[in-house]
Amino acid sequence: MLFAGLADTSVSGLSDFQMISLCKYLDKAGVKYLNLGGSETDSLNSYKFKYSPVRSLDVLSADVVYAKKNA
Repeated sequence: MLFAGLADTSVSGLSDFQMISLCKYLDKAGVKYLNLGGSETDSLNSYKFKYSPVRSLDVLSADVVYAKKNA
């Protein structure tokens, strides 16, 4: 929710600034790792990988098909 709540694509470099600021804050608080969650798109995955993750997990996703309700 961090990315969805704070992202403004009209400001160049804002996502990087937020990520770096967050990591600096967490480091000062003694937090050693940050889970960035899943990547729904290739571009989001590339964005996260540029921070050189300590660990990355390959997970399988499934397409969910919702049944239509009868009126």
